[in-house]
Amino acid sequence: MHHDQSFKSLIVVYPCEAPAFSAEADTAYASCRDSVNLEQGLEQGRRNGVRQGETHILLRLLQRKFGELPGAVIRRVEDADQDSLLAWSERVLTAETLSHVFD
Repeated sequence: MHHDQSFKSLIVVYPCEAPAFSAEADTAYASCRDSVNLEQGLEQGRRNGVRQGETHILLRLLQRKFGELPGAVIRRVEDADQDSLLAWSERVLTAETLSHVFD
């Protein structure tokens, strides 16, 4: 019995790491897994939101400084990674032409 009690405390303390030997353990594991998936989803959503905001701001700055933007420029900005968006956002401040932003 002492061994069973130790195992039960393992399930309660470490539900994500406990093997599924009971309905309670299955439920605890699923709950923990769902919590991890939720956290990962929230983090991914946050990163996507930040990227969308950076994209929106850069497009707005480009439009304000250089006027109507060609579709190719809009697509390039929308498809860019965060490092490129940051670099271009800094260059827009001193660039004299639209092409200088992306060189």
